[in-house]
Amino acid sequence: MKRLGKWLAPRRAIEIVEEGGVRVLQIGGNAIQSAMRLDAPDRIELDYVRAMMVFLLFRPGPREVLMVGLGGGSMASTAVQRRTCAHDPSTTAPSPRCVRGA
Repeated sequence: MKRLGKWLAPRRAIEIVEEGGVRVLQIGGNAIQSAMRLDAPDRIELDYVRAMMVFLLFRPGPREVLMVGLGGGSMASTAVQRRTCAHDPSTTAPSPRCVRGA
């Protein structure tokens, strides 16, 4: 596993690592916050992100999307690449370090 960056947040470490062609954002230990396959960045890598995008089955083509918590940006980038809504999604994150890391 190759460590690409590590930052200390007020209560936990933010770390970006890469292994087997997958770049991973970890916050506070080994828990995976976000992941991206480098050879297929537009593909959703984690099941929980896929589950969070299921709202599109019930509300296809919304005018706007607000995402609270940017994390690694996989949901936001998927929404932009697939033109999920008329506008790019609005995102907010409590930590500027997360935004820079994403």
